[in-house]
Amino acid sequence: MSEDPRTAEVAWLISRAQQGDEHAVETLLQWYRPLVQQVAHRYSLLCIRRQILSALRRARRMVWITFPSCPDPETEDYWANLVDSAPSVLDQLIEQEQLRELEQTLSKRLSTLEAQVLELWSQRRTYREIATLLGCSRKAVDNALTRIKRKVRRAEQG
Repeated sequence: MSEDPRTAEVAWLISRAQQGDEHAVETLLQWYRPLVQQVAHRYSLLCIRRQILSALRRARRMVWITFPSCPDPETEDYWANLVDSAPSVLDQLIEQEQLRELEQTLSKRLSTLEAQVLELWSQRRTYREIATLLGCSRKAVDNALTRIKRKVRRAEQG
């Protein structure tokens, strides 16, 4: 079985390029530029697709993370699920824009109590602390968060 003559030539050019031959480097770049561009293009499309999918997943989880229907946060450690160890700049920008739009929508739809509850809850206050600060029961805080969640769903749907 004979070796492809082009393989031997490529090996020779690589050897020359490693020794500093600029012509060999240029020849290799000229031969492989289309292949590298094709691979780079596919890789960039893959990266963009993954970023979009991550943003969509995060947007779907946003309502659950923002307004959990679980018991009092004092009894469960769900705050750990909120931390993203290394969000990308694109993710941060998308999140900021989504939050800005959500804040504008909610400012028009929330009652005074609901707005106060949301503000305190976003500061990671417990149901008990919120209830004490607002002079209402923990159940009233829970009900307010449930109404907020419902209003957010309606805002997202239309």
